Amino acid sequence: MKALFILPVILLTVSCSMMPAKKIKVTDQDLLTVQEQVRDYRAKHPGRNIKVIFGEGTWYLPKTLSFNKSDVGSGKRPVSWEGVPGGKTVISGGAMISGMHDAGYGIWWANVDSTMKFEQLYVDGIRATRARMPNRTDTLPRIYLTKSRWVYNPDSTIRNITVEVKDRGFFSELSTQGEFEIVVFKDWTTSRFRASGLKSGPGEIFLKPPFMLSENTYNSIFATDADHYSCYLEGDPAFLDEAGEWVHDRQSNKLYYKPLPNQTIEKTSFVAALSEQLIVVEGTRENPVKNLSFENISFQHSAYLLPEYSHDGAQACFYQTGKTGGSERFRIISEAIRMSWASNCSFTGCSVIHTAGNGFFLEEGCHNNLIVNTVIEDFGGNGIMIGLPVDPKADTLALPTGNKVAGCTIHAGGLYFQGAVGVWFGFGAHNEISASEIYDMPYTGISMGWQWNPLPTSSHDNRIVNNKIHHVMQVLGDGGGIYTLGFQPGSVISGNEIHDILRSELNHASPNNGMFIDEGSKGYRIENNTIKNTAHTCIRGHRAAGVELTGNTFYMGQFPAVSQTPPYNAMIFTDKDSTIVWPNPGFPKELGYPETVTAFTMKGNKFVGK
Repeated sequence: MKALFILPVILLTVSCSMMPAKKIKVTDQDLLTVQEQVRDYRAKHPGRNIKVIFGEGTWYLPKTLSFNKSDVGSGKRPVSWEGVPGGKTVISGGAMISGMHDAGYGIWWANVDSTMKFEQLYVDGIRATRARMPNRTDTLPRIYLTKSRWVYNPDSTIRNITVEVKDRGFFSELSTQGEFEIVVFKDWTTSRFRASGLKSGPGEIFLKPPFMLSENTYNSIFATDADHYSCYLEGDPAFLDEAGEWVHDRQSNKLYYKPLPNQTIEKTSFVAALSEQLIVVEGTRENPVKNLSFENISFQHSAYLLPEYSHDGAQACFYQTGKTGGSERFRIISEAIRMSWASNCSFTGCSVIHTAGNGFFLEEGCHNNLIVNTVIEDFGGNGIMIGLPVDPKADTLALPTGNKVAGCTIHAGGLYFQGAVGVWFGFGAHNEISASEIYDMPYTGISMGWQWNPLPTSSHDNRIVNNKIHHVMQVLGDGGGIYTLGFQPGSVISGNEIHDILRSELNHASPNNGMFIDEGSKGYRIENNTIKNTAHTCIRGHRAAGVELTGNTFYMGQFPAVSQTPPYNAMIFTDKDSTIVWPNPGFPKELGYPETVTAFTMKGNKFVGK
């Protein structure tokens, strides 16, 4: 089905300090055509400011809207794309689906073009549930697993992997019609795999090759013992049994939907997400994109399609590739908005909603960019990502620096990949999130650092200040309101309010905490934060290696305020200011741990409920 373009009038406003604004009406054109006109005008008039002014309405992109040096010229004069406040200007990566029919037994259907491939659907502006089993509303919404078995071909490649379920007769009355997906909940991440069939007595799920196997199966579905993992199945017509569910049957090229009460075919709208990326701002080392801004635009309906080798999830929406060494070991799911080699660009008063993957990713060569007063909600992966997954070391120009997130609201995320975080900081320096609110997340609120030991890195002087973080860690475990890793000299975590960091009864991982100061965390100054109502200690260290705790207020519940491992046989607890040290149990010196490690030095903290 061809994307539908709804095209209100666009005014291309051009101005400079020496002359009044000149307005050029641009009508009945898609955004790619408008962009070409902007580039042409910029080339002819490099000394003028340019504003592309949108009216109300929705633009459905036929492909990703990419910006490069041609859009900004020298970057000395700004170019801005501005919409109407209140989410009334929408740029969508989806396409509307029409032609619904009533099958007569509580199911609607529509023919879908065979070229359309989608795994996310929005009905009347709300993310609809892809048909699943068990249902979300069932008393037990997941199937518990026991172990996996591998079947090899004669050439030692993997022919099949079978995952057993605890309830031997679980699938006795269920027959799937084709390929479907299994969504596996692990300790701190989730995985998605294609599956080809089911068997009852014992209950088994047959995963479908090819598999991209990692040499490290820890926290992977490919570990032999999957006893503490659970799953649900998704995407087969046989699972379509609850109002509000849908399924795309690719064999018949039909969309099926089971309507909610009071929905009518005539008034119900359907949008399928098709484009994995909506906006890409991509300069080069020699020609970065500068002074490009977006204001009051709502970016919606970015897609995700399960890749050929499925998704064996790692932390924070990364996934394992099966390769060894360096950046090739892990990849990251796609994002609605990606920026690289961009400086002094901004998003103000915007929103990123209805995504299947991540919201923003500011990566290589991004400097002094702003995301301000922007809402990220109803997103499938991480909200905002700033930094690199691999340390650029001597390449200081590639290191993302000076990027700031301020006054943003980030909530209702990780809906497709529950191992997601609200904000992720990789390798970078002088990056900051401030005065923002993060809540309603399945895993961690803010994650900073991406090295699992205290050796020096390029990261330093990053800031997490004056944020409100609550009701995160609602699905998975072993995380916190704030999560840290690695050596970050000069980095500050200050003035944050963290509360209601609880725990799902379906998760069996390590504790959830107000802050989880994880492996190699060193050089952080954690000060003047307030933490209360946590499932475990307010702060937990695991191989923490030199962190200051000063002037914080800890509201203690069942547990003391601060804990630390190692030692693994007797976790260290404290409810008073002290210096916490731990003996190195044998980590090699090459990892940067001395024989005796100082985890925390504490001063001037307030302990409430002692």
